[in-house]
Amino acid sequence: MPNRWRIVATTAAVVIGTASMGSAQTLYLRNAPAASNVEVVVNAASSGKGVVDADGEAKVAFTLPDGKTEMDANVFIDSCGAVRKVLIVDHMRQPPPPAEGCDRREVPGIFWVRPVNTVVVDVGGVSPTLLLVRGSYTPPKATAEGEPEEKNTRPLPKGLVMFAGGAYSNYRDAGPQACGNASPCDPKDGGLTYSFGADLWITRFLGVEGAYLRPHEVNVTGSATDATPFSTTLDSDVWTIAGKLGVQAGIVRIYGKGGVNYHEATNTTTQTIDSLTQKFEYRTTGWSWVFGGGMETWIGTHQRMAIYGEGGFMSIKGKADSGGEAQIDDRLKYLAVGVKLRISR
Repeated sequence: MPNRWRIVATTAAVVIGTASMGSAQTLYLRNAPAASNVEVVVNAASSGKGVVDADGEAKVAFTLPDGKTEMDANVFIDSCGAVRKVLIVDHMRQPPPPAEGCDRREVPGIFWVRPVNTVVVDVGGVSPTLLLVRGSYTPPKATAEGEPEEKNTRPLPKGLVMFAGGAYSNYRDAGPQACGNASPCDPKDGGLTYSFGADLWITRFLGVEGAYLRPHEVNVTGSATDATPFSTTLDSDVWTIAGKLGVQAGIVRIYGKGGVNYHEATNTTTQTIDSLTQKFEYRTTGWSWVFGGGMETWIGTHQRMAIYGEGGFMSIKGKADSGGEAQIDDRLKYLAVGVKLRISR
């Protein structure tokens, strides 16, 4: 029997303590005159007091009437000289009359006042406004007049970034030049391939890039005027070094780039006359220019990975390593899509 009463007493204490804690409330007053006094009145009883700080804000704890843990209320603001009274009145009751010399404004609506909410009242406008915030309340950071509002966007990462992706490449002149006046002739100038490389963003908007592109092999098959079949292939590798300039748009970095490329290419032509097959081959190398641009979208809070898309043009120009008149002077365009991984912290 004593144990039973002990359990009942403990349960009652917990319930009473929870009810007492549940009735605790917070009022957050904004845009009030600095150094003015704040009083919270619940129904007709004073329930909490505070002072407005230099930023025009005050945080005041108040309690609901005994036995209540929540209430549907109308809210009124009385401006009485250097005092601001916030009246929270049960919607079934009439508020007490304003004191002499006080100007009363009502916040339109009925509000569910309960412990889980912070009552945020803004008196800065012609009419007061009220916001019920679940949990604690942190006011937005103020900006100076004429200054753009601060955007909730994290700066994009800098440092070392590795990337790889699929690409489409196309040579402008290799196919038509290999066909010449042969008919029929079937040039295949472009197709799917791959690229990879690394970026080093020195700042968030200035970087350098080193990359490799494997252009799709050019294949040409045809027949000369004397009905001798032939086939030509152009197999190439391209390395690029470029400077990059970027701008941020939310989680996206948009960039342009320009620099130089170095290529190695092998041009092979095989021709069959009667039963004899001849093979002609030369290899070219050389430097020329590249330019392009793209965008990268950084994913997640830690910004460790991005999806990118890029396009560009480059000149492929050089002479045969073996000497003679053989050379290449062509234009290569590409489109690439892939993934970037940030390596540096």
